[in-house]
Amino acid sequence: MSDQPSTGATTPPSTATDAILRRSDGVPPELLSDTVRGVNWNQVHQSQQPLSVNDLVNAMAQTGFQATSVAEAVRIINDMVALSIFFLLFTVYSNLSVHHRGRLVLH
Repeated sequence: MSDQPSTGATTPPSTATDAILRRSDGVPPELLSDTVRGVNWNQVHQSQQPLSVNDLVNAMAQTGFQATSVAEAVRIINDMVALSIFFLLFTVYSNLSVHHRGRLVLH
């Protein structure tokens, strides 16, 4: 018996190559329109002002794919926080009523 694999063993199954080796779709144009800039560290240094977290996250939105994703995640989290505060205030307001002596009562 030979130690050499048969020729059929070196060729991957076509179902595997069909599933894995596929032509990729192009990048959507709206993702290509943004210019990659990043943080201008020279400008930060020259201004001698500390870089705020907000400025850093805003700059990350134009740094590259991963940093852009982080900036988008921060934006989504900020939106969620704003909405949760709104719904909390709405819930508290909708459960308030004026007591017969003119005092606000939370139900």
